[in-house]
This record gives sequence, C-alpha cells and structure tokens, in this order.
Amino acid sequence: MNTATVSIFLDARRALKDGSFPVKLTVYFLGKKRHYKTPFKLSEDAYRKIQAPNLRDPDLKDTKNRLYKWLAAQQAIIKQLDPFDFDAFEKEFTRDERSTKTKFSLEQVQPFFEEYINRLRVQERIKTAESYQSALNSLVQFRRYLKFQDITPDFLSAYEVWMLTKKKSKTTVGVYLRSLRTIYNLVMQRGVVTYTQYPFKRYTIPAPRKSKRAFKDEQIKTIFNAKVDSDVHARALDIWRFSFLCNGINLKDIALLKWENITGDYMEFFRKKTENTKRDNVLPIRVHLNRHAQAIIKKWGNPSGDPEQYLFPILEPGLSIKEIENRIANLTRTTNKYLKRVGEQLGLPVKLTTYTARHSFATKLKNSEKVSLSFIMESLGHSSIKTTMDYLAGFEDDSIRKNHEVLMEGLE
Repeated sequence: MNTATVSIFLDARRALKDGSFPVKLTVYFLGKKRHYKTPFKLSEDAYRKIQAPNLRDPDLKDTKNRLYKWLAAQQAIIKQLDPFDFDAFEKEFTRDERSTKTKFSLEQVQPFFEEYINRLRVQERIKTAESYQSALNSLVQFRRYLKFQDITPDFLSAYEVWMLTKKKSKTTVGVYLRSLRTIYNLVMQRGVVTYTQYPFKRYTIPAPRKSKRAFKDEQIKTIFNAKVDSDVHARALDIWRFSFLCNGINLKDIALLKWENITGDYMEFFRKKTENTKRDNVLPIRVHLNRHAQAIIKKWGNPSGDPEQYLFPILEPGLSIKEIENRIANLTRTTNKYLKRVGEQLGLPVKLTTYTARHSFATKLKNSEKVSLSFIMESLGHSSIKTTMDYLAGFEDDSIRKNHEVLMEGLE
C-alpha cells in the first residue's frame, strides 16, 4: 500500500546570501524520510506568516499559493508511483524541480507586471495602475520579450538613453524604472530571482528634483484678495484657497471629503495617496478650519451636513471607481485651466495651478521661525522628516541672491 506522505519545512540552519532560508521537502515512507530541495526560499518571518490562516499580505498569499500548488504536484507524483519507491520518486522529482527552475529563471516580466496592475485595480488605485501600465508599455516597446535575466545595469542604462532620445524626461524615466524595481523586488521575494542578480544596486534610477512652485507672501495675498467676474473662476480660486488653508490638501482628497471628516472647527482625513501603504499606526491629517476655510465650505459645500454626504458636490454615492477617477480628473483639468487664466490676469510670475497651493503652504511654514519641521511633516502627511526635507529642498531666488551678495563683501 502506498503510504508515502510529504511536508515542507524551513531549513534555518544556514542563511542564504540574501538573508532568507531554503524551503525543503520531506518525504516519509515506511519509517524512512528523505529531504529534497525546492525552488522556494523565505525569511523566517515570512515562513511563519504563511502558516497563519488569516494571511492578508497579497505577496505572501501568492507565494503561499504557489508553494502549496508545487507541493500538490509532488503529491500527485507519489500517487502515480504504486508501489512507492524513493528512487523512482527522485527521478520524477528531479525532472520536475529542474523544469520548474528553468521556468522561473526564464520567466518574462510582463505577466508579473500585469498581475500587479490587476491588484492595483482591485485596490481601487486606478491612477497608480495606469502609471504601471504605461511603464510596462514602454519597457515592452524597448524589449518585447523582456525577462528578468535580461535586466542588468547595462540594460537599465540603455533603456534610460533610449527614453531620452525619444524626448522623454528623466522624471518619466525615474517613474517607469521605479515601477520596474517594485516588480523586481516582489519576484525576488518569491524566489524567482536572487539578490546576487539585483541590478539596482549598481544602477541609480534618475530622480531629478522638481522645480519649486511656491508663491511668496505678497503673491499669496494677491490670490486671496483677487476678485473675478464669473462663478467658474471664483470656484477655481476658492479650491486653491481651500487647499492652501487645509495643509495643501490635493483635489482628490478634497473630492472625497465627507461631512463626517469635520468636527466643530477641525477636519481630519487620510491622504488617499498613502492609504495603501504598509505603515502602521498612520495618524490622520488634522486641520484647523479658520473663518476663511469655513466660508468656502459654506459657499460651495453640500448644505445637508449629513455625515455620509460628500462635503462638496463633486461626487455622489453610487459612482464606480472609474467614474470617480474621471470626475476628479475633469475637476483637476478644468480647475487648472481657470486658475491659469486668473494667474495671468494677476500677473503672477509662476503658473497658478492646484499644485502650487500645497507647495506654497509648506514653504510658508518653512520660512516661519515659529513652525517646526515635525509639524510640517505631519501636516503634509509625510512618513518621515527626510521626505519633508526632500520636498522642501532648494532655496528661493531671494535667498540665493542674498547669499551670493556675501561673495563681494569687502571687495567693492
């Protein structure tokens, strides 16, 4: 009677170069057992988590599914061997292991990209999914059947040059390659590739700093005192003012605000952009609604005050994710169109857009000696001081001029 059984265990006796441990297969038969290598490797923490019944991490879920699917294949081999014999099993197992490794080592990048894009869509991260799709389209155009083994520092450098010759910005190159790096990191966790192959430790993804678009105090005052002769321009201006007054809140988060976010003269919300991060104990962004912000809500907000009602009449219940994204995209496009016109009429030196409200908020606080960097960090919803410092990096033109004037002191 065939009584052979199989199980897996983590061989934690000696760590691999990337800090993980190999997952081993054990076959029991008539009081004897033998151990075999598998194509999988995991950290001790990851192995412990995949044993849990309520596993939530999507990457570990996928690894667990693939691991147990592979284990089921070994059980199927055993069922075919009647009577069971270790030597016969090893012939079949060795061939299966070899073919599995070959499959993994030659795996193409596109299916993993598409899997991740689908996951983003399920998580309702539509814009992020579209960004990853654009990255995939570009990479496939550069190398049609791209495989992980093809991704080397030389490949990444060649792709960067190719993108620049197509008049794409370094910012776009950086966005696309950071997407590729995310996919690479995910498949590395699954054991498809090893850290020794990791190309991003010898290639630096371009990350040019964005030009700063903050307004000075007198320009902000001009924006707040501006008078316009149409509702569409007035609404666009008030959206900018509300964003500036409310910690630089972006249009998507404005659209998603509900009356339940407001208690008295305070408002709390989580940034949609960081909603799906893995940070623990993320605190909401808390805003004091001064009389100017409250006046904007009174003027343009939904009047009901129902906690489940959207604060502004931009969205309504029952919309699909795609419809919500389209509404917000249209709002952003039309608001920026009218803001540009107003900015030109006011003679502002920087193009007036919704983004300038957020940066003007942060820069004004930065230039004040009364506000700490940690407060700015919390107000912007950043996860670290370093992120805030990078965001505020760079000096304004006036500071640069004054600092350069020191060069000639005592020389003229």
